[in-house]
Amino acid sequence: MLIKLYIFIEIAAITDKNFFNLVRDNPGNLVENLLHRMEQYAINLEGLVEERTAAYMEEKQKADDLLYQMLPV
Repeated sequence: MLIKLYIFIEIAAITDKNFFNLVRDNPGNLVENLLHRMEQYAINLEGLVEERTAAYMEEKQKADDLLYQMLPV
């Protein structure tokens, strides 16, 4: 499902001008270029997920610490 969504986003993002620039600037197989871009996008998303997960865990720990300070012993 994610791959289909990504392909849709990639296709929607390429305008006629960008398409011709992509072909001109990246000689070779268009499918290979698209797959390479998809791979880079996936790597970027993985990095974002790791960053946001770490930030979430940090905030969760802060909230838990505050909650334990407020609870009666």
